[in-house]
Amino acid sequence: MQRKKAFQFTVLILGVCAIGSGIVLQPYNDSWHKLLIAVGFVFLSFSIPFIVVRIYLGTHPNKMENSAIKQGDERRTVIHEKASAKAADIGQWFILVVVIASLIAKVSSWVIYLSIALFCIQSIIKIIFVYKYNREM
Repeated sequence: MQRKKAFQFTVLILGVCAIGSGIVLQPYNDSWHKLLIAVGFVFLSFSIPFIVVRIYLGTHPNKMENSAIKQGDERRTVIHEKASAKAADIGQWFILVVVIASLIAKVSSWVIYLSIALFCIQSIIKIIFVYKYNREM
């Protein structure tokens, strides 16, 4: 628990530093400052919800107890894994739609190649996990 908390605060600090660096670099370089600001906001959006939930649960001990019980529930874990798998399947089809739309819109070729690479990487990861879980069963 403490490691997760420390990690989230580290990500929060990295996000703030990236946004600050992007603002400082704005007059000097047009492309890097946008990238740094975007990465900073991604880090912030990743860490702030976790920190807010931890603060809320810290002030309400009975809800923290219920949360700990729910996290250990096997049924909840199975439901969460099924939902994640379905979301990954939908994401894979969404990437395919983006590739087709990019082809139709005649977007630059690197965007199309990047989208195709993401689709292939996601497919390979899916195959690896299917193989791994079949071996475990």
